[in-house]
Amino acid sequence: MQEKYLFGINVTSMHWLTIPLMAVADVVIVAIIALFFADRLRNSETRKKWGIIFIIWLVCRDVIPYVILYGLGYNFATISIGDPLIPSRRNMTEMGTLIALSTLVVIGLIWLFRTDKKSRKRGLYMIGVMIIYMTACLN
Repeated sequence: MQEKYLFGINVTSMHWLTIPLMAVADVVIVAIIALFFADRLRNSETRKKWGIIFIIWLVCRDVIPYVILYGLGYNFATISIGDPLIPSRRNMTEMGTLIALSTLVVIGLIWLFRTDKKSRKRGLYMIGVMIIYMTACLN
């Protein structure tokens, strides 16, 4: 397993610190990408151009690398899905995880219903882009 450092301190065995940091980093980058594309897709003048760019970006990120790797002879059938040594392994059905996710979803829904119309539209576009982005990531 790879060693992890935070400000020069080896935090490899500090799972209480590394797991939340990895989760926050994943969520933040997905939200930033989603807002970037959602703001451009929301504008009717730039919707077509940025919609095409978004689709091209997804294809280049998700399809082309696999085509190249398959062409080079890599076979992904030998990946050990149950191996506990796989980095960034997360248990999504653990009770703490489900409670945290449910709480954040409820907070997001409350915000969505209580905010003004312009922010609600922006939030819905962001959610839509995030859903497309995340389902495209499931290879």
